[in-house]
Amino acid sequence: MHTYELDVAGLKRSLPICRVTDDLYIGAFVLFGDVELTVHCAGELLKRAPEYDYLIAPEAKAIPLIYEMARQCGAEKYFLARKKAKAYMTGVFQVDVQSITTAGVQTLVIDTADAEMIRGKRMLIIDDVISTGESLRAMEEQREADVLLPEQVYPTRDYKVISVITGTADPKVFVVDPAGNRFVLRRGSLIGNNNGSISSIRREGIEVYERIADKGQYIELPLFDKPTNDRSKIQIKLN
Repeated sequence: MHTYELDVAGLKRSLPICRVTDDLYIGAFVLFGDVELTVHCAGELLKRAPEYDYLIAPEAKAIPLIYEMARQCGAEKYFLARKKAKAYMTGVFQVDVQSITTAGVQTLVIDTADAEMIRGKRMLIIDDVISTGESLRAMEEQREADVLLPEQVYPTRDYKVISVITGTADPKVFVVDPAGNRFVLRRGSLIGNNNGSISSIRREGIEVYERIADKGQYIELPLFDKPTNDRSKIQIKLN
């Protein structure tokens, strides 16, 4: 068997040569099961890493590496881009990626809750092998995406206020969308599919401001919990 001799900062491994296409062969680098190599690579990568806020890696071969890096640096959390949506996810953002080491197009998925946490943060993207860089490109798209939350699916006026909690330093509002999903929101929470933001919470309802991108206008859209559910009572004011 033909092999390629790999030197990772002083730790050596012999990689079997694998055929990808008629004119492309690669050395198969597999971290799974190699504890010594995983620990060594994690330590060496951390020595060279720039400043960052969180670690993130695509599923699945990079999982032992990102875990070991998080363990060594004392990180309390790291993120994974999964290969498919999971039942625990409150919503998903996904991108497609074509890797030379995997047949067909792959999908990378992150939970919208995770996407909100990493948006605008300095992310250190980890992978076991970098070939064409397609996986890294997909991960960057996920970090930079303008991810919609579950409470941003419908037009703001379609949400119904069912109760409010006021008289505290952190007032809350309970709203339900047309599909029956319920959300607990606060001042500043986003709501509606036009990037509306809750500006105030009062006993009689809430006030939502939406920006009309093409005109640069602001719309005041108060929502009220009316027993009759009369949507004609909704008021719209141009600012």
